[in-house]
Amino acid sequence: LDKLLKKNDGIAVAAQLWEYARSEMTMFLNDNDITEQQAVCDLARHLFEKLKYHGKRYFFHSNTYISLPDISANSNKGIMQKYAREKGTTVTLNEMENYLKRLGLNNSNLRGVMRIDKEPTFLIYQENEYLLAELIHMDDAFFGQVQTALKHLFADVGDHIILRHIPSSWYSLLPVLPASLEWTPMLLQQQLQYYSNRLGARTINAMESQSSNTLHAMLVENNSHILDFRDAVAVFLHEEMPERKSFEAEELRRLLVNAGMLSGNELIYNMHKALGEDPRFLWDSAGNKVSVRI
Repeated sequence: LDKLLKKNDGIAVAAQLWEYARSEMTMFLNDNDITEQQAVCDLARHLFEKLKYHGKRYFFHSNTYISLPDISANSNKGIMQKYAREKGTTVTLNEMENYLKRLGLNNSNLRGVMRIDKEPTFLIYQENEYLLAELIHMDDAFFGQVQTALKHLFADVGDHIILRHIPSSWYSLLPVLPASLEWTPMLLQQQLQYYSNRLGARTINAMESQSSNTLHAMLVENNSHILDFRDAVAVFLHEEMPERKSFEAEELRRLLVNAGMLSGNELIYNMHKALGEDPRFLWDSAGNKVSVRI
């Protein structure tokens, strides 16, 4: 256990202990008729959690995780938090997968385990790259600085702006991030997802079914009349091309891509769904053409 814990920065798993014991303690296991991983884990738990054998104490969690007393590692999520905390900067899914694999743990569905977009433990920094929220030190001063920066932004542009159009210089008004990281639109979006009421702003996404790695279409003040993507598109068309009254679906989508409200193939073949059930957008039965009434 000492060797395993040293190798893995203070944590180990029962499967590792079992493989190590089978390799190094064959005669002992045979003499005592120990043939299962659980038996080795139970023996180790009794010796080092209950008896503190030879002055050693380790913690055992869920018949899987073993750790030093000062380390909290009782789940895959906890182990990933520990890894990210010690790295001190962003982590990728590939890094996490390799780390859990080295520990002999299941490394599937990591985004689900990390609770991405469900709770603010890991924040999306950019596509498939994540930042442990606790590294940011989000206190009252942090939120106050973000709120002030947003007020300056809206004072310049009105109550809305396309996220991709936010000037890069504006991000310098935001709090300093750990490891000299630069702010990204995606990290700002994540802040507003969880702390919109506190910061006074929110983002508008195109469809709820889109990937959480997708940058949203627009940033608006919380009291803006722009409530959803249909409102955002209506405002864009009214401001940029008020004379246009009809579009092909793909033509309109490309206009929104060029404007920065969408990216790549977002909403391809789905414009009629994203802008449906709204009297301002009247679609033909095939969803290929739309008449606009604003």
